[in-house]
Amino acid sequence: MRLHNAAMERTVSARAGAGPARTTAEWRSGCDDRFQSRADGPAWAAAFRATILSMKLSDGEKLILLMLCEIQEHLKIKDSIDTKLIREAIHSGNVWGIEQAFTGIFHGYETKEEVVRETRETLFMWQRLEQSFQALKPEDKKWLAENSKPFGEDVKFYGWDGNNESEYNIAARFLVENLGSFQHFKDREFNSHMPSLETYRRMQPVFDSMLKQVSNQNFSAEQIALVIAEQVHPSRRSS
Repeated sequence: MRLHNAAMERTVSARAGAGPARTTAEWRSGCDDRFQSRADGPAWAAAFRATILSMKLSDGEKLILLMLCEIQEHLKIKDSIDTKLIREAIHSGNVWGIEQAFTGIFHGYETKEEVVRETRETLFMWQRLEQSFQALKPEDKKWLAENSKPFGEDVKFYGWDGNNESEYNIAARFLVENLGSFQHFKDREFNSHMPSLETYRRMQPVFDSMLKQVSNQNFSAEQIALVIAEQVHPSRRSS
């Protein structure tokens, strides 16, 4: 691979203090060994996006970004990244324009760790509840429907409120559709169209307590009833 910018022959490293620096020639040599065809495009695209995740770029990072532009163009990778725009933004001192041009990347939002954890817990709880309900005998389903109105008739997870609890919907869809987790819920909408987060938080400790009793076995109709009873707000329960 031939890179035409003479400045790229300087010694660079990805970040200051990130280890021994290498000449760009050495860096390019390693790149040629790893990525020799267009088939390697996805790997380069991932590296390319990772490089522009922050618009506070050091001189070394700008140099690396320009190198990645040349590599992407050399491999004729067809991608959504406009390398010409990135080159011009760096050369003209308008790096801020990269963020404005790629709003789908720089949206300023990252799902919080506690939201992901709670989403996992809720999905696991409802997966076990639904599977246990489906495994009940007809007479047990009838008992549950009669003794756990209105929730015992069809024990099903509907998700979170799409307007006010959307971060949980988004995390759940990513877990199921992108990471392949909780495939029991594949193609589920995850929109309850009503506030649901506090309901699931009331259910969780009751479910956890029951889980210790059943381990890997299905929940009984009576145990399901105790968990789903928490869907009724405490202020609306009969004494």
